[in-house]
Amino acid sequence: MKYRSFIAVNLPDDVKEKLGRILVKFRETNSNIKWVEPKNLHLTLHFLGNLDEEKLRKVAEILANVTGSYKSFWLKIDKFGCFPNEIRPNIFFLSCEEEGGNTLADLQNQLSHELVRLGIRIDFRPWKAHITFGRLKTPRRIRIADSGLKNLKFRVKSIDLMKSNLTPRGPIYNILKSFPLCPSL
Repeated sequence: MKYRSFIAVNLPDDVKEKLGRILVKFRETNSNIKWVEPKNLHLTLHFLGNLDEEKLRKVAEILANVTGSYKSFWLKIDKFGCFPNEIRPNIFFLSCEEEGGNTLADLQNQLSHELVRLGIRIDFRPWKAHITFGRLKTPRRIRIADSGLKNLKFRVKSIDLMKSNLTPRGPIYNILKSFPLCPSL
Protein backbone atom coordinates (compact mmCIF):
# COMPACT_ATOMS: atom_id res chain seq x y z
CA MET A 1 0.00 0.00 0.00
CA LYS A 2 1.20 3.52 -0.81
CA TYR A 3 0.63 6.65 1.24
CA ARG A 4 0.57 10.25 0.04
CA SER A 5 3.07 11.78 2.43
CA PHE A 6 5.06 14.85 3.37
CA ILE A 7 7.39 16.23 6.05
CA ALA A 8 6.06 19.18 8.00
CA VAL A 9 6.18 21.48 10.97
CA ASN A 10 2.75 21.33 12.56
CA LEU A 11 1.44 24.42 14.28
CA PRO A 12 0.39 24.39 17.92
CA ASP A 13 -3.39 24.37 18.46
CA ASP A 14 -3.44 27.91 19.89
CA VAL A 15 -1.69 29.26 16.77
CA LYS A 16 -4.13 27.37 14.51
CA GLU A 17 -7.00 28.91 16.49
CA LYS A 18 -5.63 32.46 16.09
CA LEU A 19 -5.06 31.95 12.37
CA GLY A 20 -8.54 30.43 12.07
CA ARG A 21 -10.07 33.66 13.38
CA ILE A 22 -8.15 35.61 10.74
CA LEU A 23 -9.24 33.18 7.99
CA VAL A 24 -12.90 33.71 8.92
CA LYS A 25 -12.52 37.36 7.84
CA PHE A 26 -11.03 36.33 4.51
CA ARG A 27 -13.74 33.74 3.82
CA GLU A 28 -16.40 36.43 4.13
CA THR A 29 -14.83 38.60 1.43
CA ASN A 30 -13.22 36.02 -0.91
CA SER A 31 -15.55 33.08 -1.47
CA ASN A 32 -13.85 32.05 -4.73
CA ILE A 33 -10.71 30.97 -2.87
CA LYS A 34 -10.43 27.43 -1.48
CA TRP A 35 -9.36 28.08 2.09
CA VAL A 36 -7.30 25.65 4.14
CA GLU A 37 -9.11 24.48 7.26
CA PRO A 38 -7.34 25.79 10.38
CA LYS A 39 -6.81 22.23 11.67
CA ASN A 40 -4.77 21.52 8.50
CA LEU A 41 -2.43 24.52 8.68
CA HIS A 42 1.21 23.46 8.62
CA LEU A 43 4.58 24.36 7.13
CA THR A 44 5.74 21.80 4.53
CA LEU A 45 9.44 20.98 4.43
CA HIS A 46 9.11 18.36 1.68
CA PHE A 47 6.29 16.78 -0.24
CA LEU A 48 7.21 13.12 -0.73
CA GLY A 49 4.44 11.86 -2.99
CA ASN A 50 3.05 8.33 -2.80
CA LEU A 51 5.44 6.11 -0.85
CA ASP A 52 5.20 2.46 0.13
CA GLU A 53 5.71 1.36 3.73
CA GLU A 54 9.36 0.38 3.19
CA LYS A 55 10.24 3.80 1.74
CA LEU A 56 8.35 5.51 4.57
CA ARG A 57 10.35 3.47 7.09
CA LYS A 58 13.58 4.70 5.46
CA VAL A 59 12.34 8.30 5.51
CA ALA A 60 11.57 7.86 9.21
CA GLU A 61 15.14 6.65 9.79
CA ILE A 62 16.48 9.72 8.00
CA LEU A 63 14.26 12.00 10.08
CA ALA A 64 15.35 10.33 13.32
CA ASN A 65 19.03 10.77 12.41
CA VAL A 66 18.75 14.33 11.11
CA THR A 67 16.38 15.91 13.64
CA GLY A 68 18.42 14.67 16.60
CA SER A 69 21.20 17.10 15.73
CA TYR A 70 19.00 20.23 15.63
CA LYS A 71 17.77 22.34 18.53
CA SER A 72 14.22 23.62 18.84
CA PHE A 73 13.74 27.21 17.67
CA TRP A 74 11.24 30.06 17.49
CA LEU A 75 9.33 30.70 14.28
CA LYS A 76 7.53 33.97 13.63
CA ILE A 77 4.53 34.04 11.30
CA ASP A 78 5.25 37.20 9.46
CA LYS A 79 3.23 38.56 6.54
CA PHE A 80 0.98 37.59 3.68
CA GLY A 81 2.22 36.67 0.25
CA CYS A 82 1.26 34.71 -2.85
CA PHE A 83 2.77 32.39 -5.43
CA PRO A 84 3.75 32.81 -8.17
CA ASN A 85 3.21 36.58 -7.85
CA GLU A 86 0.65 39.20 -6.82
CA ILE A 87 -0.55 39.84 -10.37
CA ARG A 88 -1.77 36.26 -10.98
CA PRO A 89 -1.76 34.51 -7.62
CA ASN A 90 -2.89 30.95 -7.19
CA ILE A 91 -1.52 30.19 -3.70
CA PHE A 92 -1.93 32.51 -0.72
CA PHE A 93 0.44 32.05 2.20
CA LEU A 94 1.81 33.41 5.44
CA SER A 95 5.57 33.73 5.37
CA CYS A 96 7.54 32.38 8.32
CA GLU A 97 10.82 33.63 9.65
CA GLU A 98 13.04 32.00 12.21
CA GLU A 99 14.19 34.17 15.08
CA GLY A 100 17.95 34.31 15.45
CA GLY A 101 19.16 31.55 13.19
CA ASN A 102 18.87 29.32 10.14
CA THR A 103 17.93 26.04 11.77
CA LEU A 104 14.81 25.55 9.66
CA ALA A 105 16.53 26.29 6.34
CA ASP A 106 19.53 24.12 7.29
CA LEU A 107 17.23 21.27 8.34
CA GLN A 108 15.20 21.49 5.13
CA ASN A 109 18.40 21.53 3.06
CA GLN A 110 19.92 18.53 4.85
CA LEU A 111 16.68 16.61 4.41
CA SER A 112 16.78 17.47 0.68
CA HIS A 113 20.16 15.80 0.29
CA GLU A 114 19.16 12.72 2.30
CA LEU A 115 15.87 12.27 0.43
CA VAL A 116 17.59 12.51 -2.96
CA ARG A 117 20.10 9.87 -1.82
CA LEU A 118 17.15 7.65 -0.96
CA GLY A 119 15.79 8.11 -4.49
CA ILE A 120 12.87 10.38 -3.63
CA ARG A 121 12.11 13.14 -6.13
CA ILE A 122 11.94 16.52 -4.44
CA ASP A 123 11.05 20.02 -5.56
CA PHE A 124 14.27 21.88 -6.39
CA ARG A 125 12.69 25.31 -6.68
CA PRO A 126 14.04 27.77 -4.11
CA TRP A 127 12.37 26.93 -0.79
CA LYS A 128 10.55 29.59 1.19
CA ALA A 129 9.23 28.88 4.68
CA HIS A 130 5.47 29.49 4.48
CA ILE A 131 2.06 28.28 5.59
CA THR A 132 -0.41 27.91 2.73
CA PHE A 133 -3.84 29.22 3.71
CA GLY A 134 -5.68 29.41 0.40
CA ARG A 135 -5.69 28.38 -3.26
CA LEU A 136 -7.25 29.99 -6.29
CA LYS A 137 -7.94 27.54 -9.13
CA THR A 138 -7.99 30.21 -11.82
CA PRO A 139 -5.24 32.76 -11.16
CA ARG A 140 -6.41 36.36 -11.23
CA ARG A 141 -5.68 39.50 -9.28
CA ILE A 142 -7.19 39.41 -5.80
CA ARG A 143 -6.29 41.60 -2.87
CA ILE A 144 -6.10 40.13 0.60
CA ALA A 145 -6.79 42.80 3.19
CA ASP A 146 -4.35 43.32 6.04
CA SER A 147 -5.28 40.94 8.81
CA GLY A 148 -3.66 42.79 11.65
CA LEU A 149 -1.37 39.79 12.17
CA LYS A 150 1.20 40.88 14.72
CA ASN A 151 3.83 39.07 16.78
CA LEU A 152 2.50 35.58 16.24
CA LYS A 153 5.27 33.11 16.98
CA PHE A 154 5.74 29.63 18.33
CA ARG A 155 8.52 27.25 19.31
CA VAL A 156 9.18 24.46 16.82
CA LYS A 157 9.81 21.38 18.94
CA SER A 158 9.40 18.60 16.39
CA ILE A 159 9.27 17.66 12.73
CA ASP A 160 6.48 15.34 11.61
CA LEU A 161 6.18 12.68 8.94
CA MET A 162 2.63 13.13 7.65
CA LYS A 163 0.09 11.13 5.68
CA SER A 164 -2.48 12.89 3.51
CA ASN A 165 -5.77 11.32 2.51
CA LEU A 166 -7.56 13.32 -0.19
CA THR A 167 -11.36 13.31 0.10
CA PRO A 168 -14.13 15.24 -1.67
CA ARG A 169 -14.49 17.34 1.50
CA GLY A 170 -10.79 18.18 1.56
CA PRO A 171 -7.59 16.54 2.76
CA ILE A 172 -7.28 14.68 6.04
CA TYR A 173 -3.80 14.85 7.56
CA ASN A 174 -2.42 12.40 10.08
CA ILE A 175 0.94 12.31 11.82
CA LEU A 176 2.65 9.02 11.06
CA LYS A 177 5.54 9.79 13.38
CA SER A 178 6.84 12.83 15.21
CA PHE A 179 10.57 13.51 15.58
CA PRO A 180 11.51 15.78 18.47
CA LEU A 181 14.21 18.40 18.14
CA CYS A 182 16.73 18.83 20.95
CA PRO A 183 15.50 21.22 23.63
CA SER A 184 17.27 24.57 23.54
CA LEU A 185 18.11 26.59 26.58
